[in-house]
Amino acid sequence: MKVNIEKFNAKREAARIREKMVRANERNARQALLLTRRLDEARRGVISRAVDQVVRAAPKSPRLQNRALLDLARGKPCLLASPICNRDSMTTVACHGAGVARGKGLGYKVSDFWTVWGCSSCNHYTDAYKHATAEQKADVFTRGYALQILAWRQIATEKPTSRDAKAARWALERWEEHQRNSHV
Repeated sequence: MKVNIEKFNAKREAARIREKMVRANERNARQALLLTRRLDEARRGVISRAVDQVVRAAPKSPRLQNRALLDLARGKPCLLASPICNRDSMTTVACHGAGVARGKGLGYKVSDFWTVWGCSSCNHYTDAYKHATAEQKADVFTRGYALQILAWRQIATEKPTSRDAKAARWALERWEEHQRNSHV
């Protein structure tokens, strides 16, 4: 009886392995098809044109940092108010969610004046949330940034000599400089 059970288990394991092999072969076939299509596109010059456009992209400017500005976000209300906002000011940070349009990319954050106070959930929303489109993320960030500019203006005028006011003025000056340079 014990021998029959072992044979049965061995047959079942062999069937399981064969099924895995079939699935792996199907995946490999799909990958091979994709690679073939890419090769065909490359031969027609589609990929080379895309590479040329990437190579000609403008170099990233150095990241401007201000620790006081980042610290200013602690305990502040979330200005992003994304659909997944947790409204917990205890989790608020300076969110660098301005996206690729401002030079953000793999291993590179935008300058600190492109930040908005956001709760942990909104920070995730603008950075890595997979259930929102780039346009939805950009809309949330743009609305939040407009509120951020107003908040910095208020802080800059309240106590002109405080560390917070200096940080807010620093951010406003960088933003105004960017506005002048982008309209030239």
